[in-house]
Amino acid sequence: YLFIDGLHDFVSVERDYELFARFCCDDALIAFHDCDPSAPDVLRFVEGLVARKELVIVERADSLVVAKRSKADA
Repeated sequence: YLFIDGLHDFVSVERDYELFARFCCDDALIAFHDCDPSAPDVLRFVEGLVARKELVIVERADSLVVAKRSKADA
């Protein structure tokens, strides 16, 4: 399980994901906090991963988005 909740600019979210997601096993859950219009760069980054089919969203709760790597990417 990886929980990403750091700085909310695009570069910081991307860096946190790139630095830590590589340590997650294939079926790990990756959660992004503040993934909503109040933090547009977080939302844009996660939407990009989903659009590229790198992640699949499995749950949303308020501004928390939980995802897994897509099977095509595993």
